[in-house]
Amino acid sequence: MLASLKPKLLEEMAGRNDVRIIEPPFTGIMQAVGIRKGQPEALAFLDVLITDLIQSGFIKTKLETHGVADKLSVPTADERKT
Repeated sequence: MLASLKPKLLEEMAGRNDVRIIEPPFTGIMQAVGIRKGQPEALAFLDVLITDLIQSGFIKTKLETHGVADKLSVPTADERKT
């Protein structure tokens, strides 16, 4: 048994037919940004900034530039609000 990020597991499994990934996953890793409480202006600024970076394709481009686009994904607006 090996527990890891799914992209790493898929990499380890390449060329093998004697192993499998158990679904559904037992965790989900979501990236986040943290700020000090009581800073509504900072929160509003960061929400707009992050939304703009996602919608403009900046984040997706950076994932591609760094060779991790196949390992990470960018959330939709609806996913960010949950």
